[in-house]
Amino acid sequence: MYIFQGNRLDIPIKFHLFKGMAEEKALVDSGAMENFINHQTIKRLKLGTKKLKYPIPVRNIDGT
Repeated sequence: MYIFQGNRLDIPIKFHLFKGMAEEKALVDSGAMENFINHQTIKRLKLGTKKLKYPIPVRNIDGT
């Protein structure tokens, strides 16, 4: 079920984790070319992370 709140669209998603499952809401951004998740959600869901050998720069559509 999609939930509209103002000008945003929340989509409930489920993560399959080593210790079971967790639910979260995702925001839709049709222009995104990568996947992003904030640090608080990573900690709360106890997801693993891996440091990249080379950082990937993040830019806005206007190049800033």
